[in-house]
Amino acid sequence: MLYAGSYRPPTRTERRERLTVALVFAAILIVLTAGATLVHFVVNPATIAWTSRPRIGAPRPPIGPTELKEKCHALIQVKYASPQPDKSGDLAAAIAAKASALAAEHLGKDPKVTAVIVEHVPAENWFAAGRSLAEQRLASFWLDIKITDSTNTKDEKAAFIARTFDAMGTILGRLHEESYVLVHDVHGYAYGFGGLTQEQRYVEAKLGAPQKFAQRA
Repeated sequence: MLYAGSYRPPTRTERRERLTVALVFAAILIVLTAGATLVHFVVNPATIAWTSRPRIGAPRPPIGPTELKEKCHALIQVKYASPQPDKSGDLAAAIAAKASALAAEHLGKDPKVTAVIVEHVPAENWFAAGRSLAEQRLASFWLDIKITDSTNTKDEKAAFIARTFDAMGTILGRLHEESYVLVHDVHGYAYGFGGLTQEQRYVEAKLGAPQKFAQRA
């Protein structure tokens, strides 16, 4: 066979060498691309945040001693009004005891480290739907409980709210429907007692360090 000019077709060995070089370059490109993608995936904060989100329907990891301990602390504030006079004088104590018991039963809060503040509001100074409770002859309350963020599930909070409304009705009498419960999730770094935040207690428990009260000036 005749070829024009000086062109010479590559030999089998030359074709094999060229193919080998092309495959090597392709493999290098694949490795570099995969490496760059992996580095971006690992160090990118948005990626970390996305991958760390709990998945709906995924099994919840077991709660260890530290997490259970963190769930124990709560601060409860209750304001109430009733058209009926407190003849026994024990109404505030009954409300505090019941609020603490409900927090322990439904939210896992230890009564030993649960603080409750109860305030009475005159029925004539409490208005619902534009009319005072004294005029409507109804009782009402507002309960605010502060807990460490993400230490309780939605179902636990819903059960606490439902049982609180029922219990307050038993104590105060017939309630106005506009009686509210607020389960207030607070960040662990912005909430604590005894001079330590909940986050400090969590970290120290994880590290096995003894808890020390914060230095006061």
